[in-house]
Amino acid sequence: MDLAADTAKETQNASARVKASANKANEEKEKMNELLTEMEHITECMDDYLYIFDLQNNTFEISQSAVKRFNMSKNVLTDAANEVMKVVYEEDRRMLAKHLADICEGRENVHNLHYRWLDKEGMPVWINCRGIVIIDQQGKAEYLVGCLNETGNRRR
Repeated sequence: MDLAADTAKETQNASARVKASANKANEEKEKMNELLTEMEHITECMDDYLYIFDLQNNTFEISQSAVKRFNMSKNVLTDAANEVMKVVYEEDRRMLAKHLADICEGRENVHNLHYRWLDKEGMPVWINCRGIVIIDQQGKAEYLVGCLNETGNRRR
């Protein structure tokens, strides 16, 4: 075969791989949206707040009931790294930011911290936030999925 035919074949193969990858990404997004819908049904019968933090797209979704309890106006945050910190008690922000950076850089694969969030009146509420890191096909942290619950007036 000549060079033009080889190049055309390689381009066609690359195009097919890109299309297959895009289809897989769309399927994964659809599955995540289904999970989010089911998550909302589950949270109606529990006191905990379930969350999904999309680390690669910097979005965070938490149970709608968290909006009623904590200093947040909506349950989907599209600039999560900054917006979540506004809910976190100021003295705990540095610790959380470091831990999230460790997760994103692959040094941590579990999230289990006690720290404070701010309620609607701006008062600190001790929480326990637990989650697992879901890794993508390239080995990078893609999601942090877990549960946040109130632990009372002080650290455990």
